[in-house]
Amino acid sequence: NSPEAQYESLTQISQMTRSVTIVDGECEQYLQHFERRSNMAKKRDAIVLCINAGVGSAIVSLKHLGMKVAKVIHVESDRVAQHVIRSHHDYCYGEIDDDDQIEHIIGLYNTIGDIAEDPEKIVRKYGPIDMIICNSPQGKSREEDASYAVDFFDIVKDIERLNAELHHFDNLFYLFECSASIKNSLPLQGLSYCFCEPTKLYVCNWPISSQKANLLRHKTDAESLELQNGHVLDSVQKLYASLLKALVAGFDHSKWRDTIHCKYWPFLSMGPQGYDVKLKKGEFGPEAFLLSLRNPENSHVLSDTNYSNYLLERSSSMKILPILLEPMRKLFNEKNYGSPYNVIVSPRQEILPTATLEHGGIMSRNSPNSKNNDVASDTDDDSSVVKTEVKDEETSTDDEAKLFDIVERSFSR
Repeated sequence: NSPEAQYESLTQISQMTRSVTIVDGECEQYLQHFERRSNMAKKRDAIVLCINAGVGSAIVSLKHLGMKVAKVIHVESDRVAQHVIRSHHDYCYGEIDDDDQIEHIIGLYNTIGDIAEDPEKIVRKYGPIDMIICNSPQGKSREEDASYAVDFFDIVKDIERLNAELHHFDNLFYLFECSASIKNSLPLQGLSYCFCEPTKLYVCNWPISSQKANLLRHKTDAESLELQNGHVLDSVQKLYASLLKALVAGFDHSKWRDTIHCKYWPFLSMGPQGYDVKLKKGEFGPEAFLLSLRNPENSHVLSDTNYSNYLLERSSSMKILPILLEPMRKLFNEKNYGSPYNVIVSPRQEILPTATLEHGGIMSRNSPNSKNNDVASDTDDDSSVVKTEVKDEETSTDDEAKLFDIVERSFSR
């Protein structure tokens, strides 16, 4: 490369370095917990509480990382977002072929207030909780963001206490995504935090400085884990089509209950406050109608494409979450969830399955060719689970981060 090209490249690296700020807390709990679990012959399957879950960015991230999850409590108020999560992850919903063997709790808790109302019931029934992943709502005022943060950290304290009281469990980890404008309102002492997007602050209680190079790399990576619109749009379009089919039932002398699956019936109960149907000019019959659902925040009517974009905008970034969650995968059992997950386990590691099908596919517990297709049990015999090997690249992210720091200092002189 010419000197000019090298200079331009180094300038871009320097600018990216300044756009990422990471501060590591003491994280004593993580270090003690990591030391204990790294010496254990058998680790836990994670039980995760996802608050303001959106379209499921957190569970997608955990699957990409190959972290074995036992239960996920999805706290989400938007019915369409719940539908997207269930369509991609809940085997009982009937939209996917393979059971991920995760217990998905969806629709029981819609807001952070539902959790705060009776945290003991949740921890007693589903706990102990290993991890809380929370995304602060978008588009709120600074005062509302600060109030939400207070509610979140109150819930953290409650669940830590209840984990210990009810399950003799003292290891709770959490990741909180919020507006960068409320940094001074947060109890950051002893915690790690990261500014890697202009308006976003990520706070967690485990060390993340080792991920600096990966956070920088994601800005220029051609291959990204970001949720594609099709991941959401396909599920939303299917929902719209099913609801419209029920709403125009009668043109062919059919009954709406016979036209769609019962899982869509609750959406019809929204009534005119939840959806809007218009007739195309000059057309007649079922194809002449257009369906729009109302945005629950402002009652604006949205097409399937616009609703899909709205859900993506209010969900956590899939470019950031897997990177920040990567240190946690060492504390839990591994699981290869197969395509489309585990395609990129993390920006610097890959899972190499030792058992494969004849045509190169991964032999999972849910594969039709698998010898064991039953529900996962918490026994010491994991012989039926695909064993994986983790291969580290020779260059560590610590060394890469130091290189970026050297470049930054050279430009600041």
